[in-house]
Amino acid sequence: MTDAFDFGAALARLEATSRAIEDGAGLSQDRVREILEERARRWARAPATEASANQTPIVVFRVAGQRCGVEPQQVREVLRGCVPTPLPGARPHISGVIHHRGDVLAVLDLAAWVMAGPAPARDPKAPIVVVEVGGRVFGILADSIPEVEAADVKPAAPPATGAGTLPATIRRGGRGVLMVLDLEALADDPRITVNEAAR
Repeated sequence: MTDAFDFGAALARLEATSRAIEDGAGLSQDRVREILEERARRWARAPATEASANQTPIVVFRVAGQRCGVEPQQVREVLRGCVPTPLPGARPHISGVIHHRGDVLAVLDLAAWVMAGPAPARDPKAPIVVVEVGGRVFGILADSIPEVEAADVKPAAPPATGAGTLPATIRRGGRGVLMVLDLEALADDPRITVNEAAR
């Protein structure tokens, strides 16, 4: 049988802590700032268990029900509530363009790419993952807000080929398998033109 919990001692500790907080515990403003900065640095660090030597962090989001990912250094930012302007005559997998920080960026709808035709109607507030590879910047429509997840460095299977497949490698992540997109191959695909300035 476990010992009874000592509520009196716990209450005394709480009162002592409360008094210390109210009194500032005799700490100078500089010391308080140092403590808070150290806490911020500690909380900002990724947990040591998140990725082992055989794993790497991947930014993961969903597209057409599939878990896709990109390397963190390729992600510029994630936009919410930004609706692409359609381009007349554009292929179905080019959702449109957005004006972003002084540039006009193409936005890809990878769901339409996979389906090889028009994708179902999307939430206009769907996030857009702005990525950069080889100096080219473009957006990818996502079905979910991206999260960082540890994934195996080595592919679990060779990349799929054929119509409607994305240039990606299959890897094992902490929450199951995912497709890590080859953004360079995607940007080089002749079916799209990414961030090409008008001449």
